[in-house]
Amino acid sequence: MPKQAKSIQFLAEHEAAHIRIPYEVMASSDANKLHKSFAKSKHYVDNDMTISEFFADCVAEYRLQGQKSNVHVIKVIDYLSKEGVL
Repeated sequence: MPKQAKSIQFLAEHEAAHIRIPYEVMASSDANKLHKSFAKSKHYVDNDMTISEFFADCVAEYRLQGQKSNVHVIKVIDYLSKEGVL
């Protein structure tokens, strides 16, 4: 799990993201490409093995850190915004 997961706020944002993000949005080829590119990065953690956990972690990180988030998180947020989720 990301180090941010030590806060209740991160966990709340993470769990809320599971509710807000439709399965169909995560099942697209674009979403899978984002997940696969992240899996090759140094930021990858075991919790992000599944795409739903990866997306929830990205949303939580972005909600807490904004533009300070890493490039992979920003790409996921851009994708979710394009899909009308955020």
